[in-house]
Amino acid sequence: MSVEIVFTAQGSNTALGNFAAGDRLRCGESMARHLVEEARVARYATLASAQPSAPPSAPPAAPAAGAEGDVAAAPIKTAQPRRKRTANPNT
Repeated sequence: MSVEIVFTAQGSNTALGNFAAGDRLRCGESMARHLVEEARVARYATLASAQPSAPPSAPPAAPAAGAEGDVAAAPIKTAQPRRKRTANPNT
């Protein structure tokens, strides 16, 4: 069974890599217990289902065509070929 924890400190681990305060990790029970109780760099995340949820609200209205932030109105840039590297950067 997997357990979700939230890191409270910054550090690194050979199995996990780097982590910082606020990062979330879903891992096995033994790894979670080690990080929370032994290393003291994390806490157990609270379950979202345990908190009462608000009723879903109506979705926001779609913006009109041509409005600011419209993806279709933005020009698409094409990829440029990379320059070939040379031994002398001044050439």
